[in-house]
Amino acid sequence: MFSRLSRKGRVRTLSALENLEIDLYLLPSPFQNNAGLVKYVTDALNRLSMFGYYSEWPAYGSTRLNQPEHRRLEFFPLSWNQIGYPGVSHGYRDFRGFLLKIAETRVKNEES
Repeated sequence: MFSRLSRKGRVRTLSALENLEIDLYLLPSPFQNNAGLVKYVTDALNRLSMFGYYSEWPAYGSTRLNQPEHRRLEFFPLSWNQIGYPGVSHGYRDFRGFLLKIAETRVKNEES
C-alpha cells in the first residue's frame, strides 16, 4: 500500500506514474491503458497536496467549519514560516479590471 511506503518510495512511485514508467495494462479501471488520465491524476495529487499544505486552512483551528465570514486565523501556519510567507495583508481592494488606455492614431488623408 502507498501509505506504508517510505518517503523515498512514495516519491519514486509518483515519479513512475508521472513518467508512465509502468505497465498501463496492469492498472485498474478507469486507469487501465489510459496514460492521459494517469498523468492528470498524478499531477492533481501533487498540486492539491501542496495547495492544502501551504494554505491558511490549518490556522483556522476551531473556526475552520464556520462560514467564511466567521472564520478567524487562530495561529500562524507552520508551512508559512517554512517558506517565509509574511502572512495575510488586510485592506487590498477587490480586483476591478485592468486600466485600458487606447492611443488615438489617425491616418492623414492624402487628399487633404
